[in-house]
Amino acid sequence: MKPPLLATLIIGIFVVVVVSAMHLSPQLQHFESRVADYISPYSAATHIVPKQWQYVFVSILSFGVAALTVTSLRRGRIALLAVALLIELAAVSWICSLYRVFFQPLPSMFAVAIAFIVADRYTAITQRGRAVTARAFFSDRLSKEQVQRMIAGDIPFDPEAKTYETTVVVCDVANKYDLAEDCEPPVFGKITEEFIRRATDVFMQAGAYIQTADAEGVVALFGFPETDAHHGDKAVRVALDVVDQFHQARIGNGEAKCDVHLGVSSGTMIVAPFQNGERSGLITSGEPVELARRFCVANRFYGSRVL
Repeated sequence: MKPPLLATLIIGIFVVVVVSAMHLSPQLQHFESRVADYISPYSAATHIVPKQWQYVFVSILSFGVAALTVTSLRRGRIALLAVALLIELAAVSWICSLYRVFFQPLPSMFAVAIAFIVADRYTAITQRGRAVTARAFFSDRLSKEQVQRMIAGDIPFDPEAKTYETTVVVCDVANKYDLAEDCEPPVFGKITEEFIRRATDVFMQAGAYIQTADAEGVVALFGFPETDAHHGDKAVRVALDVVDQFHQARIGNGEAKCDVHLGVSSGTMIVAPFQNGERSGLITSGEPVELARRFCVANRFYGSRVL
C-alpha cells in the first residue's frame, strides 16, 4: 500500500473515532446545541437530520480532507478549501433551517478542522526528513522542480546502494583544445563557464541528474533518481536539443565561440551514498559513463555531433 493512501486511512479513521467520541459527550452535545441555535434553531425545526447521516458526513469529510492534504503540494490552498468547507457547512445548516430541517453542522466542521490539522502536521513531519535527504544528495544536481517533487514524495529515493537502468550523456566543448591555444586564459575560462552553465541548465530542465560539470565536460544521467522506461529516447532528444541550442547561440552572437560534442550510452549504473566529513554525496559508477565519454571524443574523428 502506498504511503499517502495508508496515511489517509489512518488519519481518516482517527478523526472519525475522535469526532464520534466528542459527539457522544454530554458536555459537548450541550455546547453543540447552544452554538447550533445561532445558525439553525432546534425549537423551530419539524424534521431532524438523523445521527446516522451525521456519521456518514463525518466519515466522507474526514477521509476526503485527509487525502487532499496528504497528496497536495500546496497546503495553503487546501487550508483555504478547508475554510470554505466550514463556511459551506454553516450555510447548509442555515438553508435547512429555512425549510424547518435541523442539521447539526459542528460534527462535520470538527471533522474538517481536525483532519486538516492532523494531515498537515503529518505532511510537514514527513517532508522534513525527505527535505534533508533531497538537499543533502541532490542540491545543485537536480532542478528545483525535481527536488520539490522528491520532498513531496512524488520521486521515491532510498539512500541505499543499488543499481539503476540509466542513459548517460556526456557533453563537452568540441574545439576545446583549439580554444585553449587561441584564447587568453580569462577568455577561455569565461567560454568554459558559459558552456557549463548552458549545458547544465538544459539537462536539469529535462529532468537529468548532473553527475559532474567541470572543464572536462558535463555528465548527465537520465533514469535516475526518477525511473523512466523511456530514458534512452529522452536522452537522445535532449542531446539533439543541446546541439541545436549551442548552434543557435553561435548564430545569434555572430561569432564562432564554441561547439559541442555529445556521447550517449545506456546501461546499468551503481549508485551508493557516501559521507565526506559533514557533506553527503552519491557515488555513481558504471560502464555507460566511460562509453559515453569515448563516444563524445570519437565525434572529433567522425565529424559528427552526437554518437
